[in-house]
Amino acid sequence: MKFVVFDLDGTLIDTLIGITEAVNNTLKHFNYPYHYTKDEIKNFIGHGANYLYQKATRKEKVSEEEMDYFSLEYVKTQNISKVYDGVKETLDQLYKKGYQLLIFSNKLNGALQFLIKEKLPNIRFLAVQGNVKEYPVKPDTTLLNKILVENKLAPEEGYYIGDSIVDFLTARNAKLKSVILKSGYGDYKDIELSRPDYMVDNFKDLLPLFEKIESEKHHGEK
Repeated sequence: MKFVVFDLDGTLIDTLIGITEAVNNTLKHFNYPYHYTKDEIKNFIGHGANYLYQKATRKEKVSEEEMDYFSLEYVKTQNISKVYDGVKETLDQLYKKGYQLLIFSNKLNGALQFLIKEKLPNIRFLAVQGNVKEYPVKPDTTLLNKILVENKLAPEEGYYIGDSIVDFLTARNAKLKSVILKSGYGDYKDIELSRPDYMVDNFKDLLPLFEKIESEKHHGEK
């Protein structure tokens, strides 16, 4: 089965406003003297919630009480998030063309499940998985590999689509072809140097890309 695994933040959904609010609300609650803009928070995204909040506090380690409070704020503020233009239509078309759709994200799993139910309720995902304490965050692919095996998906048939260097490394570690969107939160000069398999400007460019790949594959088989 051919399949596509998606990152979430900066790829399917613009979550930056909600994440920024969650960080600032938590910092204020615990009397930190810091307050961040969206652009500043963007630089902390991609490595999971613990990393994000630690960077915001400027501390090596934060208490469990703070992380629990931040996790609740994180979920509460996510409803502000917006699905990027073209995402729903593109996902529908990919599914109709025979691609299995999955999500594998560093987002807290509770927040991820809530967001998908709220924002993309009618999309048929084979698996939706966020970060859980039992497994390390991306670019580690221990949990992703487990999901692929359980669903009998062969890496050579799959693509990982994201917007950051972490997503590129995740694709490489899972032996999936990498597709990077230049419309998210990543440092694209840095990513280009890593030479992902494909780079496109935005989500709407994915259908033409996959049509081109299918066409080339078809001609190659002839």
